[in-house]
Amino acid sequence: MPPTSLSQTPLFQHLVSSLPSLRTQIKDAVTASTKQWLWDIRNVSGQVGKLAIEAMDTRTRRWRSRRERDPMTKHSKVGNAVELVAYEKTECSAMFTANPRILTDVACSRCL
Repeated sequence: MPPTSLSQTPLFQHLVSSLPSLRTQIKDAVTASTKQWLWDIRNVSGQVGKLAIEAMDTRTRRWRSRRERDPMTKHSKVGNAVELVAYEKTECSAMFTANPRILTDVACSRCL
């Protein structure tokens, strides 16, 4: 780098000399943040798994009771198309609908 008037200033010399320590500080901060994020995910993932298992157990029990009542669904397993069609009018979420008027058009009385 050819010497210029800017490279001879004390501010420039200070910035150049402090770059390695700034890089180290940034690297340490990012590493600490990433480690904390991974630790949080590790702690929460057990709870998420537990909730998912509980939801699937509830769904299985509900489908099993419906299968016992209705001879048409006797051989249908949980998660197949018959189950989805059977519960499509009662299982929905208002969070996924931008317009509440759509809910009334679909006749989803449980969501209202």
